[in-house]
Amino acid sequence: MTTHDRAAISSSIRFSKMQLLSLRQVFSLTSFFIFSLALWPTVASAGAFDEFAGTWRGTGQFTLKDGRTETVACKIKSTVEVNGTRVYQKVKCKSASRKIKVRISLVANRQAIGGSWSASGAVYGYVQGYANGRSMNLQLSGRRISAAMKLYTSACSQKMTVSGKIGKVRHITVQLAKC
Repeated sequence: MTTHDRAAISSSIRFSKMQLLSLRQVFSLTSFFIFSLALWPTVASAGAFDEFAGTWRGTGQFTLKDGRTETVACKIKSTVEVNGTRVYQKVKCKSASRKIKVRISLVANRQAIGGSWSASGAVYGYVQGYANGRSMNLQLSGRRISAAMKLYTSACSQKMTVSGKIGKVRHITVQLAKC
């Protein structure tokens, strides 16, 4: 192999490494751009909570840790903002032995939903999940709370189920209406 051949091969290898570095940079920049777009609110997420606006009332049932059930009455006041991508809720539920007051704040970004909740007694936690059409699958977490929440919504009705560790409650089902 001549010196000229070695120089040509060496130059070719350096060029390939430069191409590889450039491809890595392009991939990194493209990945960053796509990730940034995923975090940016879009028209697809506009209106995710529009149907939540207003005051909802309904009844349902608590299933307690010991297996007993109680009828529950709930009232939820929902304020929707930022083109339907944010909702703030005040939830009040009352049964024969319990009163529950919770504040919830949620943000929608495309199908992703995140937020927080708080209750009296310095009890608070987080919400994360996703929306799929008129339904939402959410995970609630916090002190004494680890539960799955499913919510089905239409313009006039909502059905909410919560299952898991919710203090002394293991399951909640509530049917709400506003029309």
